[in-house]
Amino acid sequence: MTRLFFAVDLPPSIRRQLTSLQSALQDNGFAARNWSPSSLFHLTLEFLGDKEDALRPFLEQAAWEVAAAHSGFSVTLSSLGVFVEKRVLWLGLTPNQGLTQLRSLQAALVQSLATKLSSPWEQRSYHPHLTLARQVARDSISCVDDYRSLTEKVLTESEFSVMDFCLCASTRLEGRLAYPILTRFPLAKDNQ
Repeated sequence: MTRLFFAVDLPPSIRRQLTSLQSALQDNGFAARNWSPSSLFHLTLEFLGDKEDALRPFLEQAAWEVAAAHSGFSVTLSSLGVFVEKRVLWLGLTPNQGLTQLRSLQAALVQSLATKLSSPWEQRSYHPHLTLARQVARDSISCVDDYRSLTEKVLTESEFSVMDFCLCASTRLEGRLAYPILTRFPLAKDNQ
């Protein structure tokens, strides 16, 4: 069994900016116990949970079909938000054509997976975001709006291209959480 999810990987320049944003937030008093390392930054498309290794070819087949039917697009990072009950700080995406295309990709993936998998998985409403920190201090949750202008200053390059998506594992390597990419699926609609 392997814990699996599909995600959009981020370019190194965006990872660097997100790390800079985390540092700026901390330097300006935003408190959280667990800041996400840059190696874990991603945009989840669908979390599958623990799956038998024998299912991986079916998952990959579903993903290849979806990738072949979609073109690349760009998304733009937006403002900070908090999942209050889970105390998670996240960065959202600008509501534009890119976000619409990301949602379309995610919906197609879920539909394709549903036709390939006989075993259900917990499907949640889709809220694309990048997790910056967990276990956010309650004082920081209540004043997250105060940090939005800082986000705009730090994120000088907020748009990035989505040219593929990945099947990733969630595992521990040398005692640390890691999300190794198992397979990358290029968006190939315009390349056929």
